Amino acid sequence: MVLISEVYRYLLSPVEKTFKSWEGAAGMKGKIGRWFRIGRVPLPIIESWGRVFNTLYMMIYTMTQRPWGPLYKRLFEMDMHPGKFYYIFARHRLILFFWFGHTFIYDYNMMSSMKNNSDHLAYFNAKYSRKFPRNTLNWRTSAHYLEISRIYTVEMIKKLAVIEQELAEEHRRQKAIALIK
Repeated sequence: MVLISEVYRYLLSPVEKTFKSWEGAAGMKGKIGRWFRIGRVPLPIIESWGRVFNTLYMMIYTMTQRPWGPLYKRLFEMDMHPGKFYYIFARHRLILFFWFGHTFIYDYNMMSSMKNNSDHLAYFNAKYSRKFPRNTLNWRTSAHYLEISRIYTVEMIKKLAVIEQELAEEHRRQKAIALIK
């Protein structure tokens, strides 16, 4: 592992050479050279603080990244998605309740609102008093799509009829030419 202090010394080596030549000079130039003297940094200082900050950052990052996205996303997007309540991932809710408290309340209260909304599976589970597969609502076909599909099919059949007539006439013409020869 390359120590951070050694990387700094490598990157700042041209500056270090310049100020080393200034260290012995008299007057202001010498004072500047001695002020900017670059030496070896004590080993554990930078690395240990870096590890501390990295550990804290990774803990916060891990706690705030939920299976359906980061917590801060919910501050701007209050949309509804089914199946967001997982007991496995509930541990960080207790840790971060003081930070993003309203989003957790929103998640808990969302189950009751989903039971009254026919766009969610919870509505059908409550209505028919039975469980359905989670992908049940993925295969719904909208009436709008069905109507557009029917209109498109009719129009394509009309075009097909015209093309069939043209092909039949072309076939008859080719047959007539073949009989004449």
